[in-house]
Amino acid sequence: MNLVVDTNIVFSAIISDKGKIGELLLNKPLDLHFSSPTYLLTELDNHTGRILAITGYSPEEYQQIKYLVTKHINFIDPDRISRENWGISNQLLKDIDENDASFLALNMELDSLLWTGDKKLIKGLESKNYTKLITTEVLYSKYFAL
Repeated sequence: MNLVVDTNIVFSAIISDKGKIGELLLNKPLDLHFSSPTYLLTELDNHTGRILAITGYSPEEYQQIKYLVTKHINFIDPDRISRENWGISNQLLKDIDENDASFLALNMELDSLLWTGDKKLIKGLESKNYTKLITTEVLYSKYFAL
């Protein structure tokens, strides 16, 4: 299964790598393939101070955890996404959250599922009949629930 991982998923795993998200990212099942636009790394860099304040990690601990959480993610340059998918993504997100455009455009480019915990994004896209989404609960129950 191919998944585009959005920023809130990675933030959640960095803040608490012991939860379901951390388990999925750190103990990646073999048939899961994670991708994300390189923009995710920029967002992490922009919020390093906030993450350190929330977690109490030292800068070295944060770098180690960030590496572990992101090591299975294939980062893709947004320039590799077609103009058509950028246009559709921007149109779908114009009244939801335009900051998620690179994730949605990549999701369409790869014909995958967007893994997000952003309820506003999920609700907004579903209201526009976009259903190529998956939540942590659904994903976790598929791989780790007994």
